[in-house]
Amino acid sequence: PAKPEEKEPETKQPEPTKELEPTKVSEKPTKVETKEPVVKESAEEIAARAKNKAAALLRNKMKERGDLDSQRRADDAVNDLIFERVRSLQSLVDQEIPLQSVYSLVNVNDMTSAACSLVKAAIPTTYGQSEIAALNNALKASADALKNLFTVVKKFASLFGDEDKKEVLSNALTLQGTVKSLIAIIKQLNGKPNDETLRENLLSTTKQMVDTVYKFFKACEVASLEYVSTTSQSAAEQITKIIEAGSGTDKDGLDEACKTAAFTTLKLSQLIKTRASQSCVKNVRVGLNASASIIERTTLELINECKKLWAQGLKPNEDTNNLAKKILLEYRQVNNNLQKPSSQTNHSLTEQGDQFNQLAGSVSEIIQQLSEINFSSDLDKALVLQMKLIGRKLENLDSIDSMEGKTIISIANEIVEALKKIRVGMAAMEKKSRDQALNRRLKVWAESLLNFMLAIRLSVSSLLLKLPIEGELQLSVKVDGAVVQCS
Repeated sequence: PAKPEEKEPETKQPEPTKELEPTKVSEKPTKVETKEPVVKESAEEIAARAKNKAAALLRNKMKERGDLDSQRRADDAVNDLIFERVRSLQSLVDQEIPLQSVYSLVNVNDMTSAACSLVKAAIPTTYGQSEIAALNNALKASADALKNLFTVVKKFASLFGDEDKKEVLSNALTLQGTVKSLIAIIKQLNGKPNDETLRENLLSTTKQMVDTVYKFFKACEVASLEYVSTTSQSAAEQITKIIEAGSGTDKDGLDEACKTAAFTTLKLSQLIKTRASQSCVKNVRVGLNASASIIERTTLELINECKKLWAQGLKPNEDTNNLAKKILLEYRQVNNNLQKPSSQTNHSLTEQGDQFNQLAGSVSEIIQQLSEINFSSDLDKALVLQMKLIGRKLENLDSIDSMEGKTIISIANEIVEALKKIRVGMAAMEKKSRDQALNRRLKVWAESLLNFMLAIRLSVSSLLLKLPIEGELQLSVKVDGAVVQCS
């Protein structure tokens, strides 16, 4: 058989070798790293940056809630972080705000007490042994009321302009001469108690004393009005300084301007409320109290707005200027209310008796409301007892047209004594209290009650002596004012 052909083994051709490509060199130039200098932040800048970051985080978190109320709270929370929100004017004041009684400057309290005692002792138609003794005691009280008058009257007179100053000093001399005349007349009455001429001279001199004491009472009211006016001018200057400090770069200066304005504003508000509480005209009383509240509230708003703008690096704007204008306009409104002339009334004794009857009903309602409160302190219970006493005395005065003068003046004095005890209770409450806002209200109430105490003494005196000033001091009107304050 034929042999198969032998195939030659296949030989693999070697693969061509690839030439290595040369390494590409980057055309970009190499950067040489340089370290930038580290800028150090001040402690204030670090705090501001942290505060802004926290504010942004808080704003975003609060916005996620979506509703308007939460958005409002978010804005408030952010504002609290951005600037120190002032919650009340009182929080900026670290000292007590005084309220000096203008009547204590010339001791009108003792003057009115002495005059009222003299009237009670002088009005009997005949003088027996007890009446002469009462006259001697009233004379002593009158002399005691003059002891320090000439020591303080010059300082008191300095509060007025030239013409009013002369009148105040002249009234002091008149009062001194009146008491000297009383000494001579009563000395003669001790030996001639039934001398009708001496009795007429006594009544005439007593009228002069009541009229002169009333002039001191009115001078104190004028001084009070002047003090409100000067304090409002000072407060207006402080409002301007807040705006000026808000335009500057000194935070301490702004804070100090706000503190000073807060103190002056609260002081002014206290004076305005005192004058309001002493007014027997309802519209004036309401208007003054409303102005005091607006002044306090708007001043607080201005302080917060200026602080917020300053924290944001902004200056006071039209809104802050409008707030300042609103405050200044309210000062003017206060002055207009205070300058309104006091109204006179001409109620007959019968009409005043009807008014006393209505007042007795009002006091009964007050006592009924107080009886529903479970008072824990003896002081509160004592004050309620004084209100009950006033209520009973008012019930007696409903027949004032048929009463003897001595009885009328005795009842009026008992009402005054009850008011005096209420004032003592208020002073005790103020000493125990640490609430400055309450203490300011207590000061205002106490001063207004003192005003009505003095007015009631002068009122009943002018009523029994039939003096022209009785129209400005009608007893029922003044007692009504006192009851309003007690309620």
